[in-house]
Amino acid sequence: IDLGADAAYIEAELKKMNSGMSETKSSTDGARSSLQGLGTALKALAVGATGKKLYDWLIGSNAEMEQYVTSFTVMRGSAEKAQAMIKSMTEFAAATPLELTDIVSAGQLLMNYGVAAEDLIPTMQKLGDLAGGNAEKMNRVALAYGQMLAKGKVTGEELRQMTEAGVPLLQTLAETMGKTTAEVQDLSSKGKVGINDLNNAITSLTTGSGKFAGMMEQQSQTMNGMLSTMKDNFDQLGRDIGEGAFQEIKGTLQEV
Repeated sequence: IDLGADAAYIEAELKKMNSGMSETKSSTDGARSSLQGLGTALKALAVGATGKKLYDWLIGSNAEMEQYVTSFTVMRGSAEKAQAMIKSMTEFAAATPLELTDIVSAGQLLMNYGVAAEDLIPTMQKLGDLAGGNAEKMNRVALAYGQMLAKGKVTGEELRQMTEAGVPLLQTLAETMGKTTAEVQDLSSKGKVGINDLNNAITSLTTGSGKFAGMMEQQSQTMNGMLSTMKDNFDQLGRDIGEGAFQEIKGTLQEV
């Protein structure tokens, strides 16, 4: 038996084992370090995302409101009138399933088509009822209504748009005018169905026992409606809390 050779062999194997253990430890430490780094990065992302949401809530919401006021100042001729209109729109949005952004968008569209400022909220109430408190339908209904105002008459194109949005305007015009639908279509093709006829039909649909009467109020009591109202109230809270910081940041930017 060669004891020297055996001892050398055992020593060599022990070195291999130690080397393997060191590599394993190094790999484990590396994995642990990588995981810790990933955790730190994820935390940073989470903080960043939270910070952005907080910024949007406190500062971004005020910047958006400033744009609304600026836009309506141009349309109304004074900042005071613009502020009053925004206040009315904010209150209207809080009482309906529509959000303030939806109301502002529809309001600007309708005013551009000629709806008077004093008629804006009542008009949006009726159109919102026709749309069932749905923002996408509200845009379509408001656009069709505005186009008819601009033309000064009801045409087949807008009748079709209303029908596609779920509003049975043709049938209602026939009822309120005492005509058949075929007769209304014929009169419409000749430009003889006016805005008074249109408004009478819409009023019939949205008041009293009309098919869409009180639709937005009913929708505001649904889960989505209540969440929309909560969002509007929460956004208003953010604007109130962040107004001072918004003005300070804006002042700093103006000095740059």
